[in-house]
Amino acid sequence: MALPKLDCSFDVIVVGGGFCGINTAKILDKALPKDSTLALFDKKDYFEYTPSVHKVIFNLDYERKIAIPFQNLLKRTAVFTESVTAITPAYIKTKNGTYGFKYLVVSSGIAYPILLENKKNTFVLKNCEEAKKIHKALKKAENIIIVGGGLIGAEIAGEIVTKTTGKNITMIEPGERILSRNPQGASRWAARFLTKRGCKIIYGEKVIKQKNGQVITDKYSRIPADIIFWCAGIKCDSSFLANGLLKAVNKRKCVLVNDLLQIEGFPNIFCGGDLTAIPEEKTAQNAEHHARIIAHNILTSLGVCKTLFKHAHGSGPLVISFGDWAGLFIYKSFWWGGIIPAIMKKMIEIRVIANLIKFRTKYF
Repeated sequence: MALPKLDCSFDVIVVGGGFCGINTAKILDKALPKDSTLALFDKKDYFEYTPSVHKVIFNLDYERKIAIPFQNLLKRTAVFTESVTAITPAYIKTKNGTYGFKYLVVSSGIAYPILLENKKNTFVLKNCEEAKKIHKALKKAENIIIVGGGLIGAEIAGEIVTKTTGKNITMIEPGERILSRNPQGASRWAARFLTKRGCKIIYGEKVIKQKNGQVITDKYSRIPADIIFWCAGIKCDSSFLANGLLKAVNKRKCVLVNDLLQIEGFPNIFCGGDLTAIPEEKTAQNAEHHARIIAHNILTSLGVCKTLFKHAHGSGPLVISFGDWAGLFIYKSFWWGGIIPAIMKKMIEIRVIANLIKFRTKYF
């Protein structure tokens, strides 16, 4: 099958400018041979520190601290602000062109599907733009519904209960406890923190419908809802993969990779971040780890480095904030709640952003 006419070709293309994509691009931007070419494709022209996006809901100026233009982070990388519509084993396509590559990094992240037919006043907190819409809608809302008691739902609830008064806040969790993938003690701490500050938690029910200003659950509960935060799971979106790459996708639409983070069957195409089928928490920390491995292995393939790095499955510690002055530190079965984890999370944000800007990284 003949290749289509290429508008341009690069030695390395990175698709997605999140934690995995930007860190991969940063390393390659500095370490690739001078005659090599590198391109980054993303819908937006800036990196967002997504673990702190919920802070923008009540402080619009916070966006300035966590959104950094790619042009401030990359010196020699060509940045394309456009959506990738198709990825094949030989080229990628956008609405504006077709681009070839020698090596490709797919790090486009995940989707946040809202499983409601009526999505009126329903938000997914995925970026600063969405946070600004929520900021406006939240001013008028009296009845706030948070669907899902996972990490994102807990952080949103913590932000709201510590920064609003006179609101009716309800979290609806289909399981027996919030933060269900974490230690039971951490779940109890989080539940106590939220309920003491006015958040009602409904367990064992699933939101199935929104109608007449109410959410309706599978147990026929009807709860008034002026605004809904949908925090009920994520979904891998690999719909843009085409041709032979479709074989490297599992039933959940996640991308299968080997221990070098190469897509199965395609040694010149890597995948990192939330889109992979690796059985580990989808965290910024893991995405950064993927970036270091991918960048190193591309450099090894180009003869810059000598050995290949392998990825070892696992997850590091989690730090969850509940407003500005409370948080949870969780590592395996150990957990710790209070002001210290909140300060830790803030320090992590400062360190990660400073490392990106000044390019201090463990890799070099």
